[in-house]
Formats: sequence, structure tokens, C-alpha cells
Amino acid sequence: MSTKIYNGWRWKKKHGLFPVLTKVKRLSEKVIIDEIREMAVRAGLHKVTPYERFSIANLLAKHTQIVRDQVSPWDYNRKFYIRDARSFYLMMPWHDRADYEYMKKIPELEEFAYWNNTDMPEGMDRRRWEARRRFWTKYWFEAKSHSAVVTLSVIDEISPINFMFDALIPDAFGKKLPEDFWTKIEKRLEKRKTLKRK
Repeated sequence: MSTKIYNGWRWKKKHGLFPVLTKVKRLSEKVIIDEIREMAVRAGLHKVTPYERFSIANLLAKHTQIVRDQVSPWDYNRKFYIRDARSFYLMMPWHDRADYEYMKKIPELEEFAYWNNTDMPEGMDRRRWEARRRFWTKYWFEAKSHSAVVTLSVIDEISPINFMFDALIPDAFGKKLPEDFWTKIEKRLEKRKTLKRK
């Protein structure tokens, strides 16, 4: 059987379930907001009025509600599945389209991906890689049906409009933003583009 867990993590139960998931949610929210604002800058939406941006925020919110079973380039949500694994918790994302590098900032999380369709990552030895395979098989793929799966959705799928509103219209209701608010994002995108060229 082909296994492709390109992004996976585990952490010790002593760190707790909800304290760690709270960190995952807060950090993911920040990353998603950055992504949405970068999209706004690339599309030139930062140059239009907050009122004009509202219609885009509304569309993104509706899209978040609709997209449940497919991956879309307009799906900014990040969803994680978590399962009890004896003295650990195991976690994997709903899809691998997103960049999860930021998860390294959470000290409790141990990177725990596993796949068998290509070579194992550089620096990994066969014994540890095999141990990961056994761990995922035992506590995820062969887990009893009563072994509950906890789902963490970073954006509220029932009412995502408030999140999208805050992300896309930080200057709503006459709120003053720092003069370089959008310029900083433009510079960040330009820097990234320059690095890619190199």
C-alpha cells in the first residue's frame, strides 16, 4: 500500500492536547492572514476602497463554507486531524497543498512525516524511518474505529466571514493603518520573487 504523509507531526501527551492545538491554531491564523493579504497585493486589491474589498472577503468566506471535499487554490483554510497514539498525539493536515514550515516554531511538535512512494528524506536512517512506518500503521491506519479523531479547522467553516473580513479589510470603518502597511507586503513579495530568480 502506498503511504504519502508528506506532512505529519506528533507530540508527547504531557504537553496536553488543547495547549498545543491552541498554538497550532494561532500560528496558522497568522500565516493564513499573511497569505490572504499577499493575494490582495498581487491582485491590486490594496489600492481599492475597503468597501470594494468587502465583496472579495464575502466570496472567500462563501468558498470556505463550500470547499469541504476538494482542494482549491482559493481555499485558505488549514484543517488538521489528530488521533490518540498511546503516550503521544498524532496529527496530519487535510491536504498537503499548503506550506507547513511554520510548524517548526512550535517546540512541542516533532516532525513525523512518512511516505513509501519515493526515497526517505536526506539525513534519515532506515531504522528510524521504519519505526515511523510502524507507528503510523498501528496508531492511524489500523486504529480501532472507536479511536476518536479530533478535527481542528483554523477558520470557522460555519461563519468564516469575520476571519476574512479582518484579513482582507484591516482598514475597515475608517481604521488608520501604518503608512507602510501594504508597502511592507509588497516588499516581502518582491524579495521572494528575487530569491526565486537566483
